[in-house]
Amino acid sequence: MARELMVERQSEDFTLQEVSFLGKVSIGSIYFRFQNKDDLVRAVIGQDLAQMAADEVEAIASTLKAASGVEDFILAYVRAQAEIVKGHALMLRLAMRKAAADQAMSDAGEQQEMAAAKRFANALAHYRDQVPPNVEMRAQVVFHVLFATFARHISQDSQSSSLQRIEWEALIDEISKMIIRYILA
Repeated sequence: MARELMVERQSEDFTLQEVSFLGKVSIGSIYFRFQNKDDLVRAVIGQDLAQMAADEVEAIASTLKAASGVEDFILAYVRAQAEIVKGHALMLRLAMRKAAADQAMSDAGEQQEMAAAKRFANALAHYRDQVPPNVEMRAQVVFHVLFATFARHISQDSQSSSLQRIEWEALIDEISKMIIRYILA
């Protein structure tokens, strides 16, 4: 029920009493599993981050099968990452807000980012003959820039910005070109 309330309100603005009532469980059973509301929110966001990681693993596997080379892979990978970020936009926004004041959430997000960058580097290893040696650092930089760009684009802050927003598809195309040139340089 906590996730449903977070989605409905697009925030973590709910009480454990509401979760108890809507979930038809005792408040005691909630406190048996979670020390407080922050633990519950972290758990809900953590489940979404885990699903996001699973989506990334699946996207990389299918992209590697379909790609004829490193450029095709990168184009498909960037598009898949864009869709994953877009599909998890709400929980990502909540996670980023929470991470600003919650070290545990910040650490979880950092671990997620490092794991995703490693998955990308491992995928690039399939194209050893087409990429420069020691591409791991470049993969980390790429994932960091890619995620930061997409996360910024889907964040509420960018929606209220007076700066002209780049159209989503154009952003995907342009960042794909940048990443291909950077990885292959």
